Amino acid sequence: MKSARWKFLLRFAVLLAVFELPLLTTPVDQYVARPVSAGIAATSGAILRIIGERVTVTGTMITAPCFAVDIQNGCNGLETMLFLVAAVLAFPATARQRILATLFGIILIQAVNLIRVTTLFLVGCHRRQWFESFHLAIWQTIVFATAGRGASRFPMLLRALRFVAGAAAGFLFWWYATPVYNDAIGAAAAQILQVDKRLCGPQADSVDRNIFVRPRLCIAPTATIPADQLTYNIILLAALFAMRGRNFLAFSIACIVVIMTHVLSLAVSIESTYANANGAWSQQHYSALERQLWISTEFFWRLVGMFAIVFACWWIAQSSRRPAK
Repeated sequence: MKSARWKFLLRFAVLLAVFELPLLTTPVDQYVARPVSAGIAATSGAILRIIGERVTVTGTMITAPCFAVDIQNGCNGLETMLFLVAAVLAFPATARQRILATLFGIILIQAVNLIRVTTLFLVGCHRRQWFESFHLAIWQTIVFATAGRGASRFPMLLRALRFVAGAAAGFLFWWYATPVYNDAIGAAAAQILQVDKRLCGPQADSVDRNIFVRPRLCIAPTATIPADQLTYNIILLAALFAMRGRNFLAFSIACIVVIMTHVLSLAVSIESTYANANGAWSQQHYSALERQLWISTEFFWRLVGMFAIVFACWWIAQSSRRPAK
């Protein structure tokens, strides 16, 4: 049983990398991702016009006098679709089951994503102050949860209610605990980054919902990292574990794993920012290969990695509760 579980996770991780990494290349972005984004923009624009919004669609842009959005990677559903396909192919099933699961999942993901884009536009137009929370925490959780596989044997309504309750609890924790939590992960990430002498012994302090990084030992640029964009997967974690019932030990272990990834992802984001966002200083201190590696790692983690680790923790805990056959 344990061997099968780890084989699934290994296959899933390999397939996820194989499917997702090409999205970082220019040809795939130009000939696949952008046309998909343009199609979503056109469809969402048509829906918004039907409900009375005066919008203009140009390529991947939806524009109105009150607001504008640009549908980019991370908002077009491609990453979530590939996440689903990797999971379906990694899971032991017949070819027919895999085909049906993939087709149904892709249709569902894109339907949910269209609702996401249109509602986000409406939120941005009429309640601008809510946009970032809806964009990152709420809708990203919903879209990736759509790609997830329900495994509880409880009735669907009870699972849904538990999922919503867990997501609400996770959101409240993420929203109100972020300033204190950022201080903790910032201090841990700064300790890791002491090994990179280019950053001059960085100190990372929580400022609002961001982390402000400044050098202590020599002259180097400062950086502001939107750290709450690296930690909102805690909402999905809380929702998934709430859906499957009480298992406090597994949830506690999963939280420890996710917290460790928050520290590491913050360190990666800081390195990526220093490698790519400081003009001549970045070019002087980082090679072209280093700059590409850091930004690609951060991009991959933000788009799918932070969700994959949550699903992996949940799936392992779920599998461990099943009786051996």
